[in-house]
Amino acid sequence: QWTPVGTSQGTTNNGWVSMKFNTTSQPWIAYADGTLNSYVVKYFNVTSWLSVGLPQGNTPIGVGIDIAFHPQNNNAYIVFTDGTASAYRVMYFKIRF
Repeated sequence: QWTPVGTSQGTTNNGWVSMKFNTTSQPWIAYADGTLNSYVVKYFNVTSWLSVGLPQGNTPIGVGIDIAFHPQNNNAYIVFTDGTASAYRVMYFKIRF
C-alpha cells in the first residue's frame, strides 16, 4: 500500500519533477511550480516538506530540472533551463543543517 510522504507540494503546469535522496537519506524534490513560474527545491524533515532557498529561474513549457548531491559535503546542485536567460543554469546550495 502506498503511503503519502507529507502533503502535496506546489502546482505544476508541465509535470517536471525530480526526486533524490541526499547522503543522509533525506528525500529532496525539485520541480517547476506553475503558480510561481519558477523552480522550487524542498526536502522532507520527517514531518513536512521544507523549502530550500528561494525559487529559481523562469519555467518555460517542456523543459525540466534535475537535482544531485555532492558525495562528500552533501551540497545540493540543480540544473535547469532558465526561460528568461534562454540557457541552462547550474546552481548549488550549501547545506547547513
